[in-house]
Amino acid sequence: MSAPSMRLSILPLRWADIRDVPIEKKALYLSLCFLVSELNALQRMALLSFQILSDQPAFEAAARIQSNSLIRVISGKCHEVGKFLKNCVEKAHDKDVRDICRNFLGRFDTLDAAKGSHISEHIRRKIAFHLDFREAVKSTKHADDSVDCSWYIHDAEGNCYFPAGEHAIFESNLLRASKDAKHGIRTDTDHSEWVKWTVSVLALVKEMHVEVFERFIFQPLGGKLQPSNSIDIPKELVAQRGVDFLPLFLGGVE
Repeated sequence: MSAPSMRLSILPLRWADIRDVPIEKKALYLSLCFLVSELNALQRMALLSFQILSDQPAFEAAARIQSNSLIRVISGKCHEVGKFLKNCVEKAHDKDVRDICRNFLGRFDTLDAAKGSHISEHIRRKIAFHLDFREAVKSTKHADDSVDCSWYIHDAEGNCYFPAGEHAIFESNLLRASKDAKHGIRTDTDHSEWVKWTVSVLALVKEMHVEVFERFIFQPLGGKLQPSNSIDIPKELVAQRGVDFLPLFLGGVE
């Protein structure tokens, strides 16, 4: 199935247009450009990674590792949003910057009380961003005969994978957590809470990006920007969700 025709809209903005914006307002705007672009890239890849290959266990394992890796990074990055906002409130000298960050930090903190936040923080602090050895020991104790300990080998760099780690260190850590563990994903509801929290944080940071642009960039420019334009996106650069998937293996290297 060929990808539909798509066009990319461009809102022209030059460095000269924002040169005179006060430094902390400009730094906040640029930081949000960085965060949202990174999260969008990760989100796009994650949506293209949900590939089910249940009739091919060897490839299903590769797909699960790839998908889970992306989800872990997104979840951890979402938790970093709160830390960034707190850092801005504590260290910014510009009152306008502190005020807008304090407002969004309050909204983040409301989300942060949810079950999904505890799951995300545990993954970030104990598994994905800071692999904790004692936590790995606890996870390993939960492992059983369902763990696939095989090595899957290919000559090309990056094509090899070892599912035992994904099963024991990540999945069993969450799925077999004790009943009183805040990070446990023991039910479908727990999983839904994690997804809901992540999606809510993504929406929050994107909303903040737009608000900071409007207040600190667009308004100082008098509400006037250069006319927008658009360009065609080549079809080979477009993937369709649910139809196309991220490749699991790298070819052309032998």
